[in-house]
Amino acid sequence: MTIGVGLAAVLRTHGIGTRADRRARVVAALAEVGLDASYLDRYPGDCSGGQLQRVVIARALLTNPTLLICDEPTSALDASVQAKVLNLLARLRRDHRLTMVVISHDLRVVQYVSDRVAVMYLGQIVETADREDLFHGTLHPYTIALLSAALVADEKHPEQLVAAGEPPSPINPPTGCRFNTRCPLATDKCRTDMPALLEVAPGHEVRCHRWTESRALLIQRNS
Repeated sequence: MTIGVGLAAVLRTHGIGTRADRRARVVAALAEVGLDASYLDRYPGDCSGGQLQRVVIARALLTNPTLLICDEPTSALDASVQAKVLNLLARLRRDHRLTMVVISHDLRVVQYVSDRVAVMYLGQIVETADREDLFHGTLHPYTIALLSAALVADEKHPEQLVAAGEPPSPINPPTGCRFNTRCPLATDKCRTDMPALLEVAPGHEVRCHRWTESRALLIQRNS
């Protein structure tokens, strides 16, 4: 299929408009993501990765959704193209008043686009908070390990943690806290008792027996 035919198929499947209406709507959707009408007759193989990502975003917006789920929206794109796609998503979210769920392993992407962040380990939420609280008031050792791997240690992030070993199989997770096999702060309680996801401050939840100590212990260890 050409890009035009592929996008129009979404509208046809939903029974939206006449053929002429669908074409006009597809042209408008492409224009909104910065692509002109010449892309209607192109094939996917004629486009770059960044252009294809814009086409996918246009397709997702054709039915005027209120929720947009973006799974690794910038993976396999170089840094300059990533920035353009993220800026585009931010503008579309504002203009369309969209709720966006962004799934990513890239913490720079998460920090740029998110209002709230949920960190998962072995299929379980271990910490969730507003963006600033999550990045500057981290409490769970796994979240600290993620930030340690992605950010350069400085006076703003004196706590550092390296997660030892490899993640266990999600099919057979360890008993107790699922991070206990890799956490240098784990105790016997961590190995036997599953911690609850507790709200420890307004809007900030953490799943850790030692959350009151984790940052202080790591700062002390690295000082």
